[in-house]
Amino acid sequence: MSAEQQDKVWVGIREESAHVSTDEGNALFEGGEETAFLRLRKESIIKNFEQEQMSKAIIAFLAQKELFSPQSLTVDIKGEKRGINGIYFIDEAKLNQLSSDEFLDIKQRGLLAPIYSHLNSLHQINRLAKEEIELSV
Repeated sequence: MSAEQQDKVWVGIREESAHVSTDEGNALFEGGEETAFLRLRKESIIKNFEQEQMSKAIIAFLAQKELFSPQSLTVDIKGEKRGINGIYFIDEAKLNQLSSDEFLDIKQRGLLAPIYSHLNSLHQINRLAKEEIELSV
């Protein structure tokens, strides 16, 4: 993204990168035209950028509604308690205290499913930590 043109995504190539080669790999241009490989990579970058912008807008909206609460987690890893700090969860009590109009606004924006998915996923943290440990052994 350019500071002068906020609505543009710029793609750059670091020619000195170990991932760039003139001898092997996928060509970016053929006969002066972009290859399908480059077009797909650009589309992926743009999609990622758009999703990031959408995520930022959703987070800003939920923060404006003051629905986030800072949390600390304690995860049990092989009998050792580990603390995780600096994270924020949607506060279910605050969500339930919204006015009907505010709740309807969140519903109309299509945010209820992600909010409830987030709240439901919180019950999986210890299970995920345990699975991560089992996979790393």
